[in-house]
Amino acid sequence: MATRWNAFIRRLAPQVAVAVAYVCLGVALGLAQGQDLNWDLLNYHFYNPYQWLEGRLDRDVHVAGLQSYHNPVLDLPLSLAERLGVPPIVFFSTLAAFHGLALWAVHVIATRVVPPAFARIAPIVGVCAALLAATAAGYRSLIGSSMGDDTVATLVLLALMVLVDEAATGDDPRPRRLVLAGVLGGLAVGAKLATAPAAVGLGVAALAFRGTWRQRLVRMAAVGAGGVAGALVTGAWWAVLMQQHFANPFFPYFNQVFASPFATVESLADGRWLVHDARHLLFLPFYWLWDQTLVSEPVMRDGRIALLFLTLAVAAVAAILRRSNPRTTPAASPAFVLVCVFAVVTYVVWLRLFAYYRYLVPVELVAGVIVAGCLARIARHPRVFLALLLPVFFAAAVHTHAPDWGRAPWSSSYFGIDRGGLAKYANATMVMWGMPQGYLVPFFPASTTFIRHFSNGGLNGQTAFWPRIETAVNATPEGRLYVIEAQPPFLEPEQARILGYIGITMTDECETVSNLGGRFEICRAVKLPD
Repeated sequence: MATRWNAFIRRLAPQVAVAVAYVCLGVALGLAQGQDLNWDLLNYHFYNPYQWLEGRLDRDVHVAGLQSYHNPVLDLPLSLAERLGVPPIVFFSTLAAFHGLALWAVHVIATRVVPPAFARIAPIVGVCAALLAATAAGYRSLIGSSMGDDTVATLVLLALMVLVDEAATGDDPRPRRLVLAGVLGGLAVGAKLATAPAAVGLGVAALAFRGTWRQRLVRMAAVGAGGVAGALVTGAWWAVLMQQHFANPFFPYFNQVFASPFATVESLADGRWLVHDARHLLFLPFYWLWDQTLVSEPVMRDGRIALLFLTLAVAAVAAILRRSNPRTTPAASPAFVLVCVFAVVTYVVWLRLFAYYRYLVPVELVAGVIVAGCLARIARHPRVFLALLLPVFFAAAVHTHAPDWGRAPWSSSYFGIDRGGLAKYANATMVMWGMPQGYLVPFFPASTTFIRHFSNGGLNGQTAFWPRIETAVNATPEGRLYVIEAQPPFLEPEQARILGYIGITMTDECETVSNLGGRFEICRAVKLPD
């Protein structure tokens, strides 16, 4: 027994060491980025778990706009860390450590897809692919961030690693491993619905295993079953809450189907980034070779996915030209085909549903794996392969311009807000003006009510929220009604008219409060005469 255990430890130790190395790299990258202070964190990532934990779903209205009703499961650790006094550098470094596991998964996947003739240099390929992933525009800008995209991408990459490992070790994948891969992908989807393209990619990729079509479909079904189970774990509880409170399990989205009285009857999906012309549809990744904002609010530049499709095309042409002599071109292994199918299917679904770059991080991460696999099948010798791989990867890494989502120097406080200074607003009603402001709410007394009547979608005078807004305003005693205004002011020329919709006006009796997220003013409001 001891001999078997020692043999197991000897086999496992190198893998653990590699994983730890990438976890440490993730922490280093996160520390270098600085403290997370992105717009979404200020808007809803900090507010949403507070809203649920404090039972405010039926009290506050649209504090963070549409995003007020996003599943907070990924944000609960942040809320608990702040409540327990965990320093920001500790919490965000822990998050970055988890994100480092995605780099480990990339390393493992890369070592599994290289042809047998290149087996001796497989560890080098793994390191190169992981480093290319670490410097990618999306992943690098989001590491150690609360935005959630690197977190769900890590789950997806771990799922893909399980599938690739099965494809590389035999023709008959174990059902429990297929289900495990599905569960990992499902956990990601349940936590963040924008992961759906990658989940579809994982399911279709299961068809790459060798076997009859019946066997392949059964394997895809196993991945799908695991995906449903995983999604139920992270997403079902929130869907039930949304159904109970707002008559729509995906509230406020898909309301053209569920017709919740609490939102306008429309999809409310963000279609700003969708591609409509044929040129962009066919060549969109090549536009990312230059600084642009086609798929992201901040300026970014990244050539990895363009390089992925370019090398895939070149490798396909090379395979066709050499088909008369198959020994000159290594056959594509099921593991490599599986990764390619995952990336292409995920990209196509992403392009049709979102076309927003942050949601494509899983493909961005495996781009280097596919480029390396293609170059290995184009080159005839490991030295030629490395001579192609190293300069291509280096050029792709230095060419990258990562988007700036919002960071700050490391601080002992998450937001730099003094709770004691806001205690005087107990039992008040706050009308929110401008965004983002959700991060302010947990620092006010729990008896303070927050309402927004001018939102970023889904809210108007015909929705069931409107009577709740009017009741909150009417029930508030004089002197306890305020407007929270972001600085600089938002839509100032329209402010009086829009506040008039709910029968109030803002006075010039204001208090200015500064914090890490910027400045805001709390101004006393009065009710307009009937």
